[in-house]
Amino acid sequence: MNNTNALTNALIEALTTAVRCFSIDQVCCHWPYSDRHTMKAAVDMLKDRAIITIESHLIHPPPESSGPEFVWMPGDEEPDFAGVAYRLRSRWSRQKRMTPLAFPTRVACEQFGGTRVRPRASELSHDVHFAEVYLQWVRIRDNVTHWKSGDLLRLSEPVAQFGSNIPDAVILNANGQIEKIVEGGGRYARGKLELLHETYRGYAYELW
Repeated sequence: MNNTNALTNALIEALTTAVRCFSIDQVCCHWPYSDRHTMKAAVDMLKDRAIITIESHLIHPPPESSGPEFVWMPGDEEPDFAGVAYRLRSRWSRQKRMTPLAFPTRVACEQFGGTRVRPRASELSHDVHFAEVYLQWVRIRDNVTHWKSGDLLRLSEPVAQFGSNIPDAVILNANGQIEKIVEGGGRYARGKLELLHETYRGYAYELW
């Protein structure tokens, strides 16, 4: 398999198992171990084959981040919810702009497995931000073998312990058990963070 095919397959796999969408800028400019020309060709090919669709939406640009905004492990002191909420909300200050986004099609899931969940318009800024979290995870850890999206978690695992707060993604250990929760931080108020913490406190979690 040549490098282009490997990158194309990695993009499809990410869209059907890891995240709900990518911005075209994320794919072409930020994809690990590739370049703009190669990824632009991959996007065009997948679009021509009806494996992805490209749509422009008005969203906030993802906040700039080099790592988690907050990290917690069982046994740590209770978080400063007000401080974390302030930091999260202050990151979303840039104006919305029309942004081309790539979504997987039904054909993608039929051919490659996984799932596709169509985000609501109100979720798109968060989902593009979380796609950036995924790309950073790939660059930092160089291993996403044990990454499982919340959408796949809903389909394959008992999730009653999370109630309505299904994580954006979880990291599984070698035995398939949840080792860590990974959550993309939106403009969360203190009350939202307290609710998430109460739900996730039995696990290590990162809030990006």
